[in-house]
Amino acid sequence: MTSYQTSNWPVGPSQPSTARLQRLALQRRQDLLSRSALFKGLSRGQVRSISRATIVTHHPAGTAIVEAGEPGSTFYAIVEGKAKVVRRGRTTTRLGSGDFFGEIAILDPGPRSASVIAEDDTVCLQLGSEDFYAVVTKEPLLAERMLKVLAGWLRDSEPQDLS
Repeated sequence: MTSYQTSNWPVGPSQPSTARLQRLALQRRQDLLSRSALFKGLSRGQVRSISRATIVTHHPAGTAIVEAGEPGSTFYAIVEGKAKVVRRGRTTTRLGSGDFFGEIAILDPGPRSASVIAEDDTVCLQLGSEDFYAVVTKEPLLAERMLKVLAGWLRDSEPQDLS
């Protein structure tokens, strides 16, 4: 009878490889970012490039993610949790998983127009303007598509007087 050593065999289901987990994490980032109006007109490859430049941040309940009046140059996408947008002491909007804020800040690092406060422990994807511009520099077509999105926003914000 032949004896086989089994001490190195896996017990239970095999675990996904680190590379597979990273691909899944990147895919989730892409899916989330592609829902943002800012990135909607981009190709999958362009959104993938932007996704690679994001980091994950954790914000405990009750803490400010961004504060009104403070300079800001970061775009956020909420992965998990809830937050409220506060202007002049009043809650104007509530945000949850899949919502975004800071689209303008990534392009123009001026003072924040509102505070965003985590109501629950909140996980966000964060994209800083420096990382964003590094991607845009490598992929100029990405900038062209985004400029078209911005032009559409400006057009939509103007009163329509067609007389």
